[in-house]
Order: sequence, then C-alpha cells, then structure tokens
Amino acid sequence: DAPDEWVLASRVDESSLLIVKTVSRVCYVGEVSERRGKFLRQGKGICKEDGQYCLCQWKRDIRHGKGFVRQEDGTVVACEWRWDAIVKDSIRPASEEETAQFNEAVERLEKLMKLIRIKNVD
Repeated sequence: DAPDEWVLASRVDESSLLIVKTVSRVCYVGEVSERRGKFLRQGKGICKEDGQYCLCQWKRDIRHGKGFVRQEDGTVVACEWRWDAIVKDSIRPASEEETAQFNEAVERLEKLMKLIRIKNVD
C-alpha cells in the first residue's frame, strides 16, 4: 500500500498552502512546514478530516493549541488541544464573531477544494 502523505495542491497566499493526503484525501489549508520534502501542518490552519472541520493551531501535524470545531448538532465550539486531545475544561460555545470566522474558513477551504477538483473527501 502507498503511504498516506501530504502533497502540495496549491499555494493560497504568502503564508498558506493547500495540502492534501494522497490516500485518505484529507484537506488542509494554512501554515505548513516542510522537512526533507515532507509537509507538516504547523501554525494556524483549517482541516477537513472524517467529515469534520477543525480550525486551530497545529504543531508537528497535530492539533495543539486553541481552535474551533463544529459539533454534530452544527454548533461551533471553542476549545484547546494538547497533543491532539481536547482539554476537557476548555470547551465553550464560540461567540458570533468566532463562528463567523470559522464559517468563512470552511467556505474558503470548500472553494479551494472545488477549484482543484478534490473529490471523495468525506
């Protein structure tokens, strides 16, 4: 089986790239680092994985820091991650402004996915 690695799909602006996993088709737009020809999510960015959007800080390709996620009922919550686990006491409802910023990031990622014809993303 082929390894599921990040590949560059498009440069979005000076600080953001759109990268896609080669097998699972996970999509991410935001800040990245590149080491030895491999991309890692590093900094602020939004990711669509397993049908869920997550806008947060990333460290070494893992959610680590503050961010936002949409729950199953559609509400957006703010929370903090430590090494890919949500800090239990950090979850709170996102403000209207935070929800609007989250929704704008989701729309941006969806538009980019359509532009480069990324399909089969759950």
